[in-house]
Amino acid sequence: MKKSGLIYLILATLLFSSMEVAIKATNGAFNPIQLNFLRFLIGAIVLLPMAIGQLKRAKYKLKKGDYIQFALLGFCMVVVSLSFFTISIQYIPAYKVAILFSSNTFFSIILASILLREKISVKSKVALVIALIGMLIIINPMEVLTKNPVGIVLALISAITFSIYSVLAKKLTLGKCTGGNVMTCFAFIAGSIELLLLIVISNTRLVGDFLLSKNLSVIAYIPIFRGLSKDNLLLFIFISVFVTGIGFATYFLAIDTLSVAMASLVFFLKPVISPIIAFIFLREMVSRNNFIGLMLIFTGSMILFTNNLRNIKRGKNEKLSKLIKEDIEENLEEIKEDIVNDEKAFFDK
Repeated sequence: MKKSGLIYLILATLLFSSMEVAIKATNGAFNPIQLNFLRFLIGAIVLLPMAIGQLKRAKYKLKKGDYIQFALLGFCMVVVSLSFFTISIQYIPAYKVAILFSSNTFFSIILASILLREKISVKSKVALVIALIGMLIIINPMEVLTKNPVGIVLALISAITFSIYSVLAKKLTLGKCTGGNVMTCFAFIAGSIELLLLIVISNTRLVGDFLLSKNLSVIAYIPIFRGLSKDNLLLFIFISVFVTGIGFATYFLAIDTLSVAMASLVFFLKPVISPIIAFIFLREMVSRNNFIGLMLIFTGSMILFTNNLRNIKRGKNEKLSKLIKEDIEENLEEIKEDIVNDEKAFFDK
């Protein structure tokens, strides 16, 4: 394993795992939609040089269809999924949002089997069942029915819509030379533009007043820069530049230097590391039930991760065996031709 790849992996894991805690630490200084708009716009700017470099190396020019795909993915990820994600942090502890959001991996497997016709192995099914039990323990259906379920519902919607984004991105990048970095960067840009349009619409008197009358103040008169101050500027820079920009950049660099399977470890470790960071900085205590649920989700994640690594290794071995077989067959054909030519030359004499 390359040292640089390991450093990228560690950085991406720590940055992604601190996302919920950093957003919670703003103490409501920013409107959730406002924060989403600014951080993804800045994140896109950080990722843009890498994306342009990748396009140049691939000698690929973006087409009209690509921009339509970016708009669709940006809406799904930035406007819907991660807006619900940011809003949910206002209602429930940061560590709980992190755990529930990390379950998007399992939703992605289910959706990929439906939309992409990908087969789910027995081990993956076992991992899904274990993770589902863990999620049910954390969600606690009885508590959801008797108390305010808004935070948990928003976090789950965020996880499900992010899994839709993941599956769509996989389908749309299949066979393309652009890769995930280009797709993510331009989806960030498209999503930021779409959020800006929503912000402008929310600031019209007709729409703003209507939303306020329906107790939807979170999406009414959304500001762009209001709330930024010298007291929270460093935290805002950390969320926008480091977590969103450098976090995704180091993740893609980890993919380039290691592998997709190894880089995916970031999302499998996130539900374990986030509660630790939440305890250190926010003093959020993980209850016994939530800890049991967390361990079950982590167990399911590790089963998936090791299964992915094994499948990739098996695929490489099969590819190597195929190449060796083809090489042997080619050599045998050459030997046969030599024998036939030698026999022909002998009888001609």
